[in-house]
Amino acid sequence: QAPYQQHYPVSPAQRRMYILNQLGQANTSYNVPAVLLLEGEVDKDRLENAIQQLINRHEILRTSFDMIDGEVVQTVHKNVSFQLEAAKGREEDAEEMIKAFIQPFELNRAPLVRSKLVQLEEERHLLLIDMHHIITDGSSTGILIGDLAKIYQGADLELPQIHYKDFAVWHKEHADHQKDEAYWLDTFKGELPILDLPADFERPAERSFAGERVMFGLDKQITDQIKSLLAETDTTMYMFLLAAFNVLLSKYASQDDIIVGSPTAGRTHPDLQGVPGMFVNTVAVRTAPAEDKTFAQFLEEVKTASLQAFEHQSYPLEELIEKLPLTRDTSRSPLFSVMFNMQNMEIPSLRLGDLKI
Repeated sequence: QAPYQQHYPVSPAQRRMYILNQLGQANTSYNVPAVLLLEGEVDKDRLENAIQQLINRHEILRTSFDMIDGEVVQTVHKNVSFQLEAAKGREEDAEEMIKAFIQPFELNRAPLVRSKLVQLEEERHLLLIDMHHIITDGSSTGILIGDLAKIYQGADLELPQIHYKDFAVWHKEHADHQKDEAYWLDTFKGELPILDLPADFERPAERSFAGERVMFGLDKQITDQIKSLLAETDTTMYMFLLAAFNVLLSKYASQDDIIVGSPTAGRTHPDLQGVPGMFVNTVAVRTAPAEDKTFAQFLEEVKTASLQAFEHQSYPLEELIEKLPLTRDTSRSPLFSVMFNMQNMEIPSLRLGDLKI
């Protein structure tokens, strides 16, 4: 635990989010919304009280952010009051209501979480929850929803011993950055490749966040073949999919030096498993999918590269980007243009009393 201070340092990930927010680039890109459909009898007061207790329990939900003497700091507030908004609506308007609910946050005003209960029918409600990414991440969603369910059911939870600000202070004082930094600077020495995927139109001068989602599945036969390959090569599904993705990029771009960003959970210390907050870091994995290699050879290289990247994952991506001689380009992200993310965090199946969710 960190000794009491009026303000605490932020983690590198929080600093990045704060600065993007100040530059106006963030708008709602870093909001983390969730929508739960509740079927059954909802007790609004009990739900509001449970969310208030959740905020009392986890300091990060009572934290705000400011710039003091040129440094971004976080302040943990002793008491933060919470109101659960209530409204009525029609199911066919749900999409519009959700869009209207997601609004930018002011980072200097806690709590950076808001919630609304929309009644669609007598026993059918939508619970809308929105949080800023500066206080949460994918793994935190599971922790918070699990705690909310237990509190709603009246369980007695032990108070957490460690909070996010303790991690931020520890990370600043104790992380072994020198060994990690040496590894990353060595990985990205020499000329750095810029992925050039052929497109049927000009790349815009400013990055746009407009996009499309394509969904597809793999059939059982291919999945079984992949699983037996993993067993033979002692690799994981993550390594296999990352290798296949790199081969695809290499074929499209006709390049054999590829850098792909990949998010990591960032919870490298066992004490952090149950702590909500923004722990995610991004590692950059550099591989060489040259056409004279067999896939098995390349998979082995990806295995080594990913194991090493995860071993050195505590080194903040922001610091690496500052240290590298990168040409700034408003149309691209620095260091890599594509990301590969494998979502495998546990989101607990939910019960809130007798409610079906």
